[in-house]
Amino acid sequence: MVEPADTTPGTGYDTLFVVRADGRLEPVTETQEVVPRAGDMVVRLGPPPPGSLEP
Repeated sequence: MVEPADTTPGTGYDTLFVVRADGRLEPVTETQEVVPRAGDMVVRLGPPPPGSLEP
């Protein structure tokens, strides 16, 4: 899931990357925390949003 940085992640989601407003991709690791800033986007991994798997 890709969301604006100011969006609160749902339960069970982990942030994988921060895409900076200037297009730079910064990975988030156990040893490297990346703090999103205004204008950034975050790439998260987690369960599908409710209703997204309905036919």
